[in-house]
Amino acid sequence: MAVAQDSSLPSILIHSVVWAPPWDGFFKINVDGAVFKRQEVVGVGVVIRDNEVGVRDVVLEGDSMIVYNALCDFSPAPSSIAAVIQGIQDMSSDFRSVGYSHVRRQGNLPAHLLAKYASSITDYVAWIEEDPCCIKQALIQDVNSIS
Repeated sequence: MAVAQDSSLPSILIHSVVWAPPWDGFFKINVDGAVFKRQEVVGVGVVIRDNEVGVRDVVLEGDSMIVYNALCDFSPAPSSIAAVIQGIQDMSSDFRSVGYSHVRRQGNLPAHLLAKYASSITDYVAWIEEDPCCIKQALIQDVNSIS
């Protein structure tokens, strides 16, 4: 959080949005989607972070309030994403515990950048124990923001 000060204006409280690490013993899965209308395709970016082995307890975090509300059953999913929401809820049963979290885009930047990068991928790409160059700087900023 930062405070902007100007002698001619009252102090304004500005909330910065940064990535926060998962709870102890949990992995955090940041997700974002992108629609590329010209190519008539969609992309998904997923970043899973922690240093433990064996994913059993997770927090699924994204920057879409519509997706968050649908996953938490606060509101019905729009028909355009209903199948995706149902798939996520079905796959959630594979974990011991799943939490859902909403964060603004600034706190979800690596997943957002991966979703945008997906427009240049023709199939499927996964990076395991390495950082894709397109998100390396965003990951460094996330780590620095919690130090």
